[in-house]
Amino acid sequence: GVVPMVYDTFSASRCLIEDNMNGYVIPPFEKEQYAKRLIEIIKNEDKLQTISKNCIKSANKYNIESIVDIWEELFSVLKV
Repeated sequence: GVVPMVYDTFSASRCLIEDNMNGYVIPPFEKEQYAKRLIEIIKNEDKLQTISKNCIKSANKYNIESIVDIWEELFSVLKV
């Protein structure tokens, strides 16, 4: 439930985090914007809780059960 805040310095940033939905993607090295977003969630408990819940939901697509289902589907298609 920790709200991720990352600089947009690697290509997977936007694949893993939808800005303002399940975390924050900050333009590279924009310290002022990073601080602004941090203050925003510190001051707004509702927003913090919403983003935190969204983060947990989005992380579930990477849990073991989901990954196993994807691999099993792939193997069934490939008939391995």
